[in-house]
Amino acid sequence: MQAQPETIPQLAGQTLIPLKGKQPFVRGWTEAESFSESTWLEADRYGVRLDGLVVIDIDRQPPQHYRPMLESIETLWVRTPSGGQHVYLRGRLTGHVPAPGWCDIKHGGGHQCVGPGNAGYVVFHNAPIADLNAAFDVLTTIKNERTATVVPHGTVSRKPEPCDANDNKLLALNGLSWHLYLLGWPIDKARSIMQHANGLLDVPIGKERMECETELRRGSW
Repeated sequence: MQAQPETIPQLAGQTLIPLKGKQPFVRGWTEAESFSESTWLEADRYGVRLDGLVVIDIDRQPPQHYRPMLESIETLWVRTPSGGQHVYLRGRLTGHVPAPGWCDIKHGGGHQCVGPGNAGYVVFHNAPIADLNAAFDVLTTIKNERTATVVPHGTVSRKPEPCDANDNKLLALNGLSWHLYLLGWPIDKARSIMQHANGLLDVPIGKERMECETELRRGSW
């Protein structure tokens, strides 16, 4: 590249990262605010550091039940050379978010994605970047499905029988705690609220099932 690139207005203020292919090649790129002209001359693309951003990086066709949820998100969408999409959202997540096989969820200053305007990366829905809550249904569904299948490290390789992840009450409580997590609540506090809400139900979920649910979720938060 000849000089530090310009990006689209929605990404103004984000740190741009020199890339070779899809990868940064400069040490300290997660903290640096700018890069020298000679560094940019070595780059063949630019990336967007995801400070304060979340990108749903769709690599494959999502399952059918996700499509209406994704289509309802009014935000910046970028098509990738492989035919995938980058869905940009503004907000913060904490920790690793396990993702299904059809997408990755990238977020925070330790991550970047190839920016729009690079060869093959084309904006196809030009809208302001929406708040993270616009994708609440998608992220909650991913979370619930991952909770039903993730086995925490060091535990048995099958889900204990009493714990039914399709139970409506469990899904509703799990959705509540996930919503608080998306809003930045500490994980332990969100779990505590979930347990308190369970106690307010006419017929609370039994202790064994709640403990099983909490243990499974510990592997996916």
